Amino acid sequence: MEKFGCFLFSLLGGFALIVLVHAQDQTGFVSIDCGAEISTYTGETGLTYVWDANFIDTGINKNVTVGYQSVFQPQYLWSLRSFPEGIRNCYNVKVKKGTSYLIRATFLYGNYESQTKVPEFDLHLGANMWDSVIVGNESTILIKEIIHAPSSNYIYVCLVNTGSGTPFISSLEFRPLKNTTYRNEYGSLLLFARVGAYSLTNETIRFPDDVFDRIWLPDSFPKWDPITTSLTIGSNDFQIPQILMRSAATPKNVSKPMQFAINTLDTTSKLFVYMHFAELEVLLPKQSRQFNISWNGQYLHGPVVPNYLAATTVYSTNVMSGEHGRYEFSIYKAEKSTLPPILNAIEFYTVKQLVQSETDQVDVNFRCIDNQIYQLKFFFGNARDLSNNNLSGQVPTFLSQLKFLRVLNLTGNKLTGSVPIELIERSKKGLLSLSVDGNPNLCSSCNMMEKKKKKIPIVPIVASIASFLILLCLSVFFWKQKGKIIKQGKVDTDFSRTDPKTPNIWALKLKNPQFTYTEIVKMTNNFERLLGEGSFGKVSTVT
Repeated sequence: MEKFGCFLFSLLGGFALIVLVHAQDQTGFVSIDCGAEISTYTGETGLTYVWDANFIDTGINKNVTVGYQSVFQPQYLWSLRSFPEGIRNCYNVKVKKGTSYLIRATFLYGNYESQTKVPEFDLHLGANMWDSVIVGNESTILIKEIIHAPSSNYIYVCLVNTGSGTPFISSLEFRPLKNTTYRNEYGSLLLFARVGAYSLTNETIRFPDDVFDRIWLPDSFPKWDPITTSLTIGSNDFQIPQILMRSAATPKNVSKPMQFAINTLDTTSKLFVYMHFAELEVLLPKQSRQFNISWNGQYLHGPVVPNYLAATTVYSTNVMSGEHGRYEFSIYKAEKSTLPPILNAIEFYTVKQLVQSETDQVDVNFRCIDNQIYQLKFFFGNARDLSNNNLSGQVPTFLSQLKFLRVLNLTGNKLTGSVPIELIERSKKGLLSLSVDGNPNLCSSCNMMEKKKKKIPIVPIVASIASFLILLCLSVFFWKQKGKIIKQGKVDTDFSRTDPKTPNIWALKLKNPQFTYTEIVKMTNNFERLLGEGSFGKVSTVT
């Protein structure tokens, strides 16, 4: 029984030996060199890498020590981004909603801190745990890879400090896949191993040989022999690299099955297995190659009849482990077959449940460091309870931008300043449950009062005052005129009568009383008293 003992990701240090570089479509690819000092460059495999400044605004750039910047290592491993501050730091990458993506995070410590102990931390996809990052030693190249179909147009990859050292990352890559291949209803697929069944070159295979930039580890088994061809193999939707499909493994003892086993630490995990086959030999009329596949002694598939020079993919989903997390597989000759089984390439994934709301409820959260409030982007959820956390400083204004935030509890802290006015307005509209009591130096209404002050209209006020003064002057004018007429004995209580010799200025029945110029001159004593001057001339009143 053979084991996949060489599946360790530390073997990936040699994948830069792939020197065949040619033009290849990178549509939809996102290749981020974390901590890079240049904006863009073309890597050893022809992939275009960009720096990470446009994807994250926290962390600091570091370089691995000179000894690890080897010409045999890809350039994106020369630098890294380290996160000495904050519990959770996230990359924000735009993607296409509903498309399956191969997401790969790479880590090389490279003794950049000159510490005796390599850090350990967690890797999250959004709010969900992706995997733990346990690098092992300073020279190990660790790769974490998952196939995930996002339910929004962005993905957040977060590094979470668990108290065992400073998180860091060397590169982050996104590769769109065909939705007819790795999509499944059980969840996202966490890579366990991906290998060629029989490697003739002992080289790691990736882009440009693999159009999706999957990384294939070399492998060979003592009890297996190779079958090869130089002819082109027809592809299916999985588009397995030609260099892998042109070679296949077959048992040395044609009467024996091809057997292999893998072990996982999680005894409850579900395994997805993808096996890729292609017939490489021209069969004689009486020859046939048919075989079955079993797992832990249970029948899975068969009979499988691989097509000549054409790829065939067989996969099993939701395979449960045997005792102690062990999976034992067997590919054995079918009853009517005259030839032994073959295998070109194989992939193993475990199922990872990652839940993201279809409504894209992604908010910005804030964290508490040294009793201060700091911004922490890209956290899922709509409620924040930060009561009684001894927080000080001002309430961040970015909280006002959290459109899905429904509950914010800041009671019992030492916050100062004023509450952002947008939060107060949302609270008054019933869109946010806001609690800020127990902060003696925090004013919950200052901004509202300031806003009211700012909203006081200047022009209407001036106009109102001017109108009031004009009315007041007219009133004074009317009363004085009335008194003058009374003294002269010329008051007429018949408001309907008009006397041209004594103008009746109280004739209120007239909607638009009119006066002659001679009357106005007489009433104002020839404009002797000047009230003011407007665009139409002077305004006077009687003496």
